[in-house]
Amino acid sequence: MMILLPLLGVWACFMVVLWAKRGDGRRDLRRCPRCWYSMDGQAGLKCPECGYAARIESELFQPRSHRGVFRAGLVVMVMTAAAWMWMVIPGAWTNKVPRFALRIALNMAEPYRGVPRTRTEIDQSVPNRQWMTSEVAWSRVLWQQQVNNVMRQWADAVMEKSGPITAEELPHLVELANLANESYVQTGGLAHGEGWISDVVKMDVARVRANSSDPWVKLRAEWVLSDLQYVGGDYSHRMDWGVIPEEVLQMSLAHSDTNVRLYGVDRVGVAARLKLMTPRKTQFPQVGDLVRQMAASDPDLGVRRRAKDVVSYMEAFNIK
Repeated sequence: MMILLPLLGVWACFMVVLWAKRGDGRRDLRRCPRCWYSMDGQAGLKCPECGYAARIESELFQPRSHRGVFRAGLVVMVMTAAAWMWMVIPGAWTNKVPRFALRIALNMAEPYRGVPRTRTEIDQSVPNRQWMTSEVAWSRVLWQQQVNNVMRQWADAVMEKSGPITAEELPHLVELANLANESYVQTGGLAHGEGWISDVVKMDVARVRANSSDPWVKLRAEWVLSDLQYVGGDYSHRMDWGVIPEEVLQMSLAHSDTNVRLYGVDRVGVAARLKLMTPRKTQFPQVGDLVRQMAASDPDLGVRRRAKDVVSYMEAFNIK
């Protein structure tokens, strides 16, 4: 019954709005359409009361509408309809507010500040993990906006340059890639109704990739998209997005920077798990020998240990 009352209110307001718009219905009186002063016996089209000048004679024979009642009824009808929708739509208030309005509010609260260039800027862009599990719906979507900004930073950092990816770019890009991938993994725990914000970046980059004829643009877009996936996620749309391009993978494994090499080994592990889950759809990169060499002789102990783990996984499941 409580749900029907607002609906009845909307219907009543709608009838009032129609009545107010129709007005008195009389078209036989010569009146000013602005102030409704009677112009019977008055020459010309200009009202002597308010000074309004009609363009044609028929404009003076309009029915008198109740403008105040019309506006008030329209406002009440919209508010009543909003109250009814608020009652019938399930979930938190963030699911009930129109997304364009929520997007405007989020962009004001957490604006996008561009690609971070310094260590301090990168640290400041890390999403507040406590907001993800907050009981307050606004905090959860605010966290989603922070994740969206991190993903946008990652995408812009890769796509802002043209041509082949260079070794000089990799240390900075890998740091942003790890942050974006970690943030995307965390979004896997959100309900679908709260996960739509971070989908925008993926759709934008996928559109660029599909519409470009430049092979380097496609390669860069492919790398961006590959790090916006996570093991155990939904790979039904593009199975190979979980595997970074082999050119980037080989460059990372051979890089002089330890963090870049560790990133490359980690992504080989992701490719191996994808190959195990979807053997017919996933093409495993030809880097097995390089990873085995790193497991045996990489100068960094952390890289050697991680490479040994990946090699053991590949050998256990005969992944080549």
